[in-house]
Amino acid sequence: VSAVVMATGGKNNAGNDQATLDIGALPAPTITSLGPTKLYDNALLIAYAPPQAPGVAGYRLLRREEGGATLDLIGETIGLQYYDALLAPGKRYCYAVQAYDAAGVLSTPSDELCSVAQQTLFTINLPMVTKWFP
Repeated sequence: VSAVVMATGGKNNAGNDQATLDIGALPAPTITSLGPTKLYDNALLIAYAPPQAPGVAGYRLLRREEGGATLDLIGETIGLQYYDALLAPGKRYCYAVQAYDAAGVLSTPSDELCSVAQQTLFTINLPMVTKWFP
């Protein structure tokens, strides 16, 4: 949304009576990293930097499977990272992030970044029992 404001009256120079203002524009955040995490099985960690604009209230995370046509909303957060869990191992996923303000104005989506979900295997070392006493 934009607005043009012009003064009227007896001014001699109309060239300095005009101002243009872009209302409601919110720049997109920037994805800073995307990759597997050891914290959750079959998950990806998305980290992003806030846009250089005041008034950001939160972020919407968008995802599509590689080859998919549209980005789907998978979550919202006020933090600067998001864990996307329960993904199919070996499948490639693409992400974008949108910022929003308190009025619900959305930024354009960030540039997409893609990564492959990897299955994380956990190893638990238990003590070895050599004798059992009933």
